[in-house]
Amino acid sequence: MEHAQTLTLKRVSLSWGKALMAAATATLLSLGLFASANALTVSGCEFDDTTPGIWSLEADCTTTGPINVPADTMVEGNGYTISAGYNFGSNGAGTNTVIGVIGADNVTINNLTVDGEGGAGLHGINVYESTGVVLNDVNIKNNDKSGLGINSSEVTVNNITTEGNGWHGINVDQRTSEPSSLTINGQSSHNEYLQVYVDDTTRDVTVVDTNNQYIATNPQHDGNINDANYALKEEAATTKEACKNGGWQTFQTAYKNQGDCVSAVASNGKAKGNPSPVEALVTRVRGLFN
Repeated sequence: MEHAQTLTLKRVSLSWGKALMAAATATLLSLGLFASANALTVSGCEFDDTTPGIWSLEADCTTTGPINVPADTMVEGNGYTISAGYNFGSNGAGTNTVIGVIGADNVTINNLTVDGEGGAGLHGINVYESTGVVLNDVNIKNNDKSGLGINSSEVTVNNITTEGNGWHGINVDQRTSEPSSLTINGQSSHNEYLQVYVDDTTRDVTVVDTNNQYIATNPQHDGNINDANYALKEEAATTKEACKNGGWQTFQTAYKNQGDCVSAVASNGKAKGNPSPVEALVTRVRGLFN
């Protein structure tokens, strides 16, 4: 009798164990996240997570939903592309983006392309109420909304590329009481009209252009009278008119003054040797009146 009771208890324990395992698996699947021995599948994309805290993308992939990255995680893109494969269908934070960093501090994303062409109504990467977020060598393209959205968060980008995004290349905004800050290092590339866009400069929003690549204007886009757009400076002046009225200060080339800019245009940006001090003075004076 005691032996039969023991067998019955074992069967009950096994049944409960299977039920709990099934429930846990169902929960992971419903969240778009399922882990095996050394692989982590998140919304259709497979990562190697052998090293704790590192998600290493194993191949190009197409998402079935948002990829929300947890705190203290480094995503190694390994040069692969994550493509959007779903449409925006909810107003919840983190559901309107290919990759979400939502309330997750100390996240780093390296060497990755995020392509939104196959989705609809999405941001490329949306960072919301998160600090210590770093993007290195990331290309974000073809998203209907912003390539990179920064909302009440602290983000640093190194060698950022955005292209073909519908709203902005990068949008920096303060959505809650927490401030927003963006630090831009390395060499940037953008082809959008609004490249690094701040909706309202009267709010607690900071953009740090470490290498002086950008020039800020006030386009008053969509009636936002206090907005700012940081656009990449052209490499060098190509006309004398572009040098005038302070224009000589808006190029990546470091002209000394308006005359220096005009002289460079006249010589097609090429040095003509080493003129005498008098020749140099005459050239600069002429440039001021051209």
